[in-house]
Amino acid sequence: MKHYGSPSLPNAFMRISAEAKDGDLIDGGHIDFPSVRAGIPRKLKMLTILRDPVERSRSEYNYARLTYLERNVIRRRTAATMQKIAGTHSFDGFLDFMHDHRAVYGNIASNYIGWDGVEDLASLFARDVFFAGQLEHRDRFARALSDKIGRQLAFPKTNDTLHKHVLGVSAAQRSKIEQIYPRDFTLYEWVGRNV
Repeated sequence: MKHYGSPSLPNAFMRISAEAKDGDLIDGGHIDFPSVRAGIPRKLKMLTILRDPVERSRSEYNYARLTYLERNVIRRRTAATMQKIAGTHSFDGFLDFMHDHRAVYGNIASNYIGWDGVEDLASLFARDVFFAGQLEHRDRFARALSDKIGRQLAFPKTNDTLHKHVLGVSAAQRSKIEQIYPRDFTLYEWVGRNV
């Protein structure tokens, strides 16, 4: 929200509504599209890049664990739930927690773009998506988006966690991840085939 001069989402939406012109690209970060649509009363389309749910889970664990372990003992008490779980459990324990709380943490990518698993993805993308791609194919994404908007784009960084605690994912772990994110797998694969 710092881009919009306020830490408040409603204030940022008001500023965007007042100042943005049709066709502007709005830098939103990790804000779910249904909230943006509700907060900005105009026709909007999103630009999104999806990550393989298995790699996203592994990366999320590594990042949350590292963030937790880098905190001093007192600051660990105020860590977010996922950081505490990752910092105090193995990857299997983290996945068990995510699985047990999948009503809250599951299908995060689908929820962010506003897909309930029922609506036809082609219809949703035609209505709500300006451009989409897969993080694992970020160079292709950047080239195609550059062509679409007539301006050269590149990814400035890769957000790669330096100290990885989990390097690979077992078949059992993948199976659990598939149960946590079933819609996200469908969404990711659909984008790979159709976008």
